[in-house]
Order: sequence, then structure tokens, then C-alpha cells
Amino acid sequence: MSEKKGVFLKSKIKFGAESAGLVLILAVILSQSANRYHLLATVCVCDFYRNVQEPFLFGVLIMPVILFLLLEQTKDRKTLNYYCRMQGRIFLWNRIVKKVLWYSGIFTLLLGGTAFVVGRLKAGSLCNWDQYESVFYMRSQMLVSVSWVWVMAVNLLLIWIKITVLALLHQVFLLLPKSQKYIWLLVVALGAIEAFQRGRFFFLVFYPEDFLWNRKGWTMGLLAGGIVLAAGVYVIGRRISGRRDILDVS
Repeated sequence: MSEKKGVFLKSKIKFGAESAGLVLILAVILSQSANRYHLLATVCVCDFYRNVQEPFLFGVLIMPVILFLLLEQTKDRKTLNYYCRMQGRIFLWNRIVKKVLWYSGIFTLLLGGTAFVVGRLKAGSLCNWDQYESVFYMRSQMLVSVSWVWVMAVNLLLIWIKITVLALLHQVFLLLPKSQKYIWLLVVALGAIEAFQRGRFFFLVFYPEDFLWNRKGWTMGLLAGGIVLAAGVYVIGRRISGRRDILDVS
């Protein structure tokens, strides 16, 4: 095995182990979160998709870990000078964006899969939001008849949007060396502020609120808005990468 392949394999094994650790910790947290409703209401699998997106859990605990793991996987091993000579900085940016989209999808499936598995272990039904004894009714004082597949699909898209937007923003900050450290502070600060002050800045904007399930048009608009936001961050990064000198990404 060549040295290059050995480094690649070692990197992927490390990524797999670290991702497994994230999944394990998340599973424990989600399992504990179900216990608080034990004597009050009946949980279902769909409740866990909401729990995984609580601002404090997602913004302060999960997202910084994901950004750290993505940083290692999107770091190119070749120097920027190579890309400047061959296909340019915009080529490099597009290459990074493709990796971000790929790994954002992987993390979305990991988080969604963890929520589903823990939900199946802790809950008796896939979706009970049309029942008075449900956690959904206790929280919202509403009943909705909705497919668990629709709930899962919407939540997975919301998770993907949040990861993608923040990961792309992270990469934009990496193009500005003096600003790199601030992205970590920004993510944690947003999660903490929204968790404790209930302000709506990012995580609570793209959050599966109870009223969404009675307003499919509103839901589709929210998802479309998230995709537009991700596209906007991509364009910003593309413009910056085309203008500025980036010394090295190795």
C-alpha cells in the first residue's frame, strides 16, 4: 500500500471512529431526554427528531463537533499554488463545497438514524401526534394527523440545511485567516442565546415548530428559504475565493 493510500485510509478510520463517538453520545442524550416525559405523556419516534434539533443540543454540543470533523475531511492535501496554476481558486472552492455537501449528507443521516433508532427503542409508535396523551399535544395543545415519513423527511432536510449553511460559512471564514477563530464562537453563541433567551437567529428559524405540521405551504417555504441561504453562502465564498490570495489549505 502506498503512503498516500495509507494516509487516506487512516484519515477515514479516524473519521469513522470520531463519528461513532458522536452518535453514541447523542444516543445517550436522546435516551435521557425521553425520560423526562415518562410520567407525563407518551413519546413517539417523531418526537426524537425534534429533540435532536433543540438549540442547545444542536448548536452548542453537536454542531461544533461536526465542524471540527468536517474541517479535517475538507482540508485539501495539495497546496493552493497547485490549484492556482492548474484550475484556479474557484475550482478549489467548488471542490471544497462538494465535500461539504457530501459530508453534510452523511452527518444528516447519522443524526436522523440515531434519532430513529433511539426512538424505536424508547417509544411505542412512530407518530402519535393525533392523540391527547402524546408529548406533541402536551407541548402544543394541538392534534395533527401527519405521516411519520413526512415528519422524518422535513426534519432531515432541516438538519441538512443547518449543517450545510454553517459548514459553508465555516469554509468562508477559513478563506479569511484573521477571522477563522470567530466561526466557532459564532456557532456556540447562537446556540446558547437561542436556548436560553429564545431569540430567533438561526437554529430556531430552521426548527420543526409544532404549527408547521398544519401548514404544509409554510413548511415548503421554510425549506426553500434554507436552500436559498445555503446558495447565498456558496456565492459569497466563491466571490471571496476568486478575489483573495489564500496561502495554503494543506
